[in-house]
Amino acid sequence: MNLSLTDLANCEIAEVLAKNYDKLNKSKISTIHPHIDLKYSSVNLLVGRQGKGKTLTINKELVKLSKIPSDVHMLVFVNKDGRIDETTEALKELITIPIKYVSVKNIEDYLQDLYFHKLIYKKIIEEGLEDRIDNEQINEIKDFLCIDNFNRKSLQEIILFDDAAFENVLKKSDSVIVAMAHQARHYKFIFCFCVQGIKDVPLPIKEQTTTFFLYSGFIRQKLYTIYSQCGIKGIEFNDFKQLYNSLGEKDYIIIDSSSGNYKICDDADLSPLINHFMNYN
Repeated sequence: MNLSLTDLANCEIAEVLAKNYDKLNKSKISTIHPHIDLKYSSVNLLVGRQGKGKTLTINKELVKLSKIPSDVHMLVFVNKDGRIDETTEALKELITIPIKYVSVKNIEDYLQDLYFHKLIYKKIIEEGLEDRIDNEQINEIKDFLCIDNFNRKSLQEIILFDDAAFENVLKKSDSVIVAMAHQARHYKFIFCFCVQGIKDVPLPIKEQTTTFFLYSGFIRQKLYTIYSQCGIKGIEFNDFKQLYNSLGEKDYIIIDSSSGNYKICDDADLSPLINHFMNYN
């Protein structure tokens, strides 16, 4: 069977892409697991007032990630001064993924160093260089990336900004973080920005947001702003407002901005379970 030049090129391209499917797929926004709401190489906005449980939402994702194989190997927790988060630390017996706390002052340099080490890691595994590099350099790479070996074909990190840290990022017109978030697929970072509203969120971040986590408690005016910018489909604002007003104190809505689909998370309030275990113990 004689193929045209175009058909021949298409077949060869398809064969090469098929061979590299796993590697290429991880550089796209893709599902980690059906029960995990974060996606690879994504930008996530957690929109809610202080105390609504935004950080706990990410902690739950980390607990789930700790139970399955994935490319997520580290949480970078960014806050104003790099202090530890007490809730996250309390859950360390359930979270096997290493946690690195970084101050907002140091995060730009840290993420650039992180990407540099990931490039070295990528070169080592693609060219089989692990046995050709001295132990001191290998250990330095492992220590920085918080890994034990070079078994993963790809590495991804969750970069979590708390409310105060994100506000500091917004103040810089030339923010490296905003530029990186705009190219999350290139860096293979999973950005999670905790914010108390989206009015002041830079446009490049809004444009790249994969998933909105919308928590209860907003007034109608702010809710309409979020509704008009989150990409939700198939529901008029009045119906959305009614749905939103039915949320419990700790409930939230997850909105996939690419598909426009949404779901309610009404199992977010752990108070009844906590009280049960406290009484049991």
